[in-house]
Amino acid sequence: MKNLNYFAENEQASQEQFKQHRDRAFSGVVALLVRCNVTPDMLSFVSMLMLAPFGYLVINSPEPGVVAIASLFLLLHVLLDGLDGPLARRLGTAGSAGAFVDMCCDHGGMIIVTWLVSAAGLIDGTIGNIYVATYTVAVVFIISLNILGSPLRFVLRSKYLFYILIGGLGWAGARGWLQPPVWIWLDYALVAFSLANAWICCVGFFRIRRALATRATEG
Repeated sequence: MKNLNYFAENEQASQEQFKQHRDRAFSGVVALLVRCNVTPDMLSFVSMLMLAPFGYLVINSPEPGVVAIASLFLLLHVLLDGLDGPLARRLGTAGSAGAFVDMCCDHGGMIIVTWLVSAAGLIDGTIGNIYVATYTVAVVFIISLNILGSPLRFVLRSKYLFYILIGGLGWAGARGWLQPPVWIWLDYALVAFSLANAWICCVGFFRIRRALATRATEG
């Protein structure tokens, strides 16, 4: 299933080139992983494990300096998650099954991170839940549109902006560049991201309905 992804139309056009750049950049690491008999699914699992120390640190001491250190585990989570594709292509196992696992870990990681920072008191719980809900529906609609052959032209990858903000605000707060309340900016950002997700959901709903109606007519 070629279109099992949540890339926008403009991203899909450059995906092959991006994959080649990423494969070259990680070729040395991937070669080592191959020699160690590491599989893409193992990488996905280890990437999820990186959220355990992240959560432990932010929940036990949600101070900017500690969150800044914890964000290094969040960075490892993202980097390891990004290695499974190059490894799968090197092993010749790239396909829809691997893409499905990757998307589940990708999205599951976002949900876990949001719940962890909410439990730590870094964000408002209601805002966090709204963000998770709108992001989830948006991703489902984007994947559905890609499978139907009617991708959106542009989507906002707010998850990575969210991660950058967690680490960035932690470092800025630890160095005294921001005065308390440091974390209020996360709430503001998640409200903005949720509005963007809601827009994608609305557009996606009508696009999917139109695509299904067209298929029913043609069938």
